[in-house]
Amino acid sequence: MKKIILTILVLLILCIFIDINISQNILLIRRYEVQSKNIENEVKIVQLTDLHCKTFGENNKKLIRKIKEQNPDIITITGDMINSDTSNFDELILLIKELSNICQVYFSLGNHEYANKNINDLIKNIESSGAVVLESNYKDIIVNGNHIRIGGIYEYLISSIKEKSNYLFAQEFNDTNNFKVLLSHIPDSYVLWDGFKIINPDIVIGGHYHGGLIRIPFIGGLFAPGQGYFPKFDYGKYNINGHDIIISSGLGTSSKIPRINNRPEISLIILKGYGK
Repeated sequence: MKKIILTILVLLILCIFIDINISQNILLIRRYEVQSKNIENEVKIVQLTDLHCKTFGENNKKLIRKIKEQNPDIITITGDMINSDTSNFDELILLIKELSNICQVYFSLGNHEYANKNINDLIKNIESSGAVVLESNYKDIIVNGNHIRIGGIYEYLISSIKEKSNYLFAQEFNDTNNFKVLLSHIPDSYVLWDGFKIINPDIVIGGHYHGGLIRIPFIGGLFAPGQGYFPKFDYGKYNINGHDIIISSGLGTSSKIPRINNRPEISLIILKGYGK
C-alpha cells in the first residue's frame, strides 16, 4: 500500500511539473466572436496582454509566428507587457517592430507600465516602433470597409469621476455611430462596477486577471486581483447589460507563483455582422 501511495504522489508531482511547463510555454489561440449591426465585413483582431517580460523563443519568434498564422487585420495590446521594475525595453520594442510589420498595432497601458519610472521613455519607444499608444484617446479607422473607433483608457471609469478629464474622453468616445472598441487593461470598472453607464463601447478588451493564475479543474481560477479568491470573472467573453467584454488570461505573470493549468493565451477576436 505504501508503494502505491508513493507512486501516486510521484506521478501527481510529475504531472504538476509537466503542467507548469505547458502553462508557461505552450501558446494557446483562444477564439472569440462578436456580432454587431455596425460590422459589414469580417475583422480579425489579435489581442496580447500581460506578457510581463516573458519570451516565447528567441526574440519571441514563436509568439510572432503564431500571430502571423492568424492573419490579423489589427493587433491590440492591453498592457503589462513589462514589469514595473523593468529598465531595459529592448525585447518589447523588438516585438512591437515585428508585429507592426504584420499590421497596425494599438497599445494601451497597464498598471505595470504606469508604475515604471521610465514610462515616458517607454511610450516614446513604443510609438517609434510603429504602434499607436491609446491612453484616454482614440482613433477613427477603417478596417475592411468597416468604420471603427478604437480607444484606450487605464484609469477606472465610475460614476464619481465626472469632474475628471477621462470623463470628457468618455463623452467624446461615445459620440459616434462607428463600431467602438475600448482597450482597458483592468476590467474592474465594467465587470464589477457601473463603468458602462459612463462609457458605451460595443466591446471592451482587457486582461489583468491572468485567468485566475492557477486554474482548478471544474471550478476555474483561484485568484484574481480586485476580485480575490475564486473570481467570477477570470477569462473569456462576457455580456454585461448588452455590452461584450473579452478578458484574456494573458501570456505571463508577475507573480512568483507559476501559472498552473493555464496556458498562455493569444486572443483572436472575430468581428462579424449579423447573419455572417
